[in-house]
Amino acid sequence: MTVGDDYKKTCETPATSEACNICKEFREIEACTNEGYCYMTFSGHGAKLDIKAYGDILRLSKDGSEPIVQEWKLTAK
Repeated sequence: MTVGDDYKKTCETPATSEACNICKEFREIEACTNEGYCYMTFSGHGAKLDIKAYGDILRLSKDGSEPIVQEWKLTAK
C-alpha cells in the first residue's frame, strides 16, 4: 500500500502505481502500512476523530469494498 522512499520516481506523471492517487482521493489518510492498516483523521466543529481501519483501500474504487474500522477515538480540539 505504501509507495516508499522512491515515491518521487514512482508517482511521476504518469504515475506507475495506483497507490500514488490515494492521498489525493482520501485526504484524511495520515498513513497506511503494508499489513493493510490505514490511519485517518477527520476534524471539524471543534472535534477530531482518529480512525484505524483494516483493509485494502484500493478496493474501494474497484468494487466498493470498504476497510473495516478497528479503533476510533473522538477528542475535542
